Amino acid sequence: MKAEIAVGALSQTFRILAADDDQLILDLYRDILTGFGDQAGRSYELVACHSGLEAIDAISASLKAEDPFAVAFLDVRMSPGPDGVRTAAMIRQLDADVEVVMVTGYSDLDPVEIARQVGRPEKLLYLQKPFHPLEIQQFARSLATKWQAERQVREAYRHLEAQVEERTAELAKANQRLRRDVAERERTQAALRRSQERYRQLVENINEIILTLDDKGVVTYISPVVERLMGHRVEDVVGRPFSRLIYPDDREILRRTLAGAPEPQELRVLDGEGGLRLASLSGRVITEGGRPAGLTAVLTDLTELKRWESQQRLAAKVLENSIEGIIVTDERGVIEMVNPAFTSITGYTADEALGQNGLEASFNEEGGEISLEIMDSLASTGQWRGEAWSRRKSGEAYPAWRTISAIKDDRGRVSHYVIVFHDISEIKRRHDEIKYKAYHDALTGLPNRLLLEDRLKVALAHAQRSRSQIAVLFLDIDRFKDVNDGHGHGVGDQLLQEAARRLSLALRQEDTVSRLGGDEFLIVVEKVKSAEDAQGVACKLGQMFAQPFEIQGRPIQVTASIGVSIFPEHGQDPRTLILKADKAMYRAKELGRNRCQLYED
Repeated sequence: MKAEIAVGALSQTFRILAADDDQLILDLYRDILTGFGDQAGRSYELVACHSGLEAIDAISASLKAEDPFAVAFLDVRMSPGPDGVRTAAMIRQLDADVEVVMVTGYSDLDPVEIARQVGRPEKLLYLQKPFHPLEIQQFARSLATKWQAERQVREAYRHLEAQVEERTAELAKANQRLRRDVAERERTQAALRRSQERYRQLVENINEIILTLDDKGVVTYISPVVERLMGHRVEDVVGRPFSRLIYPDDREILRRTLAGAPEPQELRVLDGEGGLRLASLSGRVITEGGRPAGLTAVLTDLTELKRWESQQRLAAKVLENSIEGIIVTDERGVIEMVNPAFTSITGYTADEALGQNGLEASFNEEGGEISLEIMDSLASTGQWRGEAWSRRKSGEAYPAWRTISAIKDDRGRVSHYVIVFHDISEIKRRHDEIKYKAYHDALTGLPNRLLLEDRLKVALAHAQRSRSQIAVLFLDIDRFKDVNDGHGHGVGDQLLQEAARRLSLALRQEDTVSRLGGDEFLIVVEKVKSAEDAQGVACKLGQMFAQPFEIQGRPIQVTASIGVSIFPEHGQDPRTLILKADKAMYRAKELGRNRCQLYED
């Protein structure tokens, strides 16, 4: 039988999977979730499955369609095929992010063993049959919200990683250009040295063109290298005016050289293919009888040098205007150059940084030696990238994403290191803020129900091992609606904040107080000695409400009703303990409010 779609997608729809071998239960899920939504426009699409195999197929199909499920309700003892526990384990292998709720009508479950088989206990909850429709709706809403928040965190991480990879690729290209520029500069310098040596030896194959002109500017001699450098044959040049090889707009420069200009003159020369080459012309006037008789000149091709200088200026502008901090060190790690962004991020000026060890001071929060992991990566791959902590000049520690590259010379030996980094403090702050909001109440800052249930599960597991008792207290502020109606919701919110503060101060550090919503608080007290001890803690908390709350300059008097359940006497799982504490609280209200009440069967 194929899975059935029960609820259509709305503007923001969460997919819910329910698997049970009882068609009546599946119909109940459908009735509960059909039309269920909230003011934010969220709705819930139910996929009903009659067996574990159907549920697994539905999960697999949703992943292929890139439309995953947020929550899965699984009957623990369904048949035929795999039961709910085995189904949950196989679903977890397909989709580790889906929130799983184990549903059963039996009370002999072992949550620890189920968590061991299924994995990821923080995404595993339990629901007792028969359940109330509000429970299904609450589970669907809270777990879908948690699933969505965690998915947004993962998307934020993926977006961050994509940005980092993109920026790293850009910087790697800049590093490649820088390495090419350094190599090109070394080659150009070597060529200039060779040219000077050949000039000293006055050989015919030097890279400068030696020529002589008569007093009318006609070429009387030109070295054979003109063919290699300019593409002109010697016989096509000698005996003709040199000016015909000069770009028309630059012929006045030639006339100044013929007139005895002492400085080299830059001008444009036509090559053998009609293209332009930038050259430097320097000459010495030959005189006879005190009158100019001609010119001995050297013509040097500057085209490649000017192109290299232009690339150097461009590389310098890239370094100067980059928003990432850039450090260039020698092969020992001693800083030779930093860019302005380095100063903006760290607070250190270039003068303060030069001569320091950039590999150590830049990568370690406390100074110290650079890690072996980084050095091993540089030795094996020539690069390292990752997150590291450093300190600004002010002493403030900050996280940064860093890339370090080793630059090698022509002999394959490391000559420089280039370190590129940017501050990721704001990115990490946003991530922590999103994570905090997912598990805390926005009004009071207390843990919300998700975090409380997670802590309660951990506490129960510890209590089972240590054979200790745990008290669950369900606190409700009496007639809180009267405060909102009589004084306004602003006063009501401030009263809730002050109540949360008083409760937190009254409890031990290992205990947990959370706000469920409205005027309801849930408290977990670990290692209680007896039921009477737990009831005493509850009554002590209730007595704190005897002192009026000072809100906006006026005293507000309220009381609290508190229900208490005890592990293991009243239940073995979070849901049962919370439910019985809730029932005890309502019993306290029936008995007149402003009292604490231990659960009684």
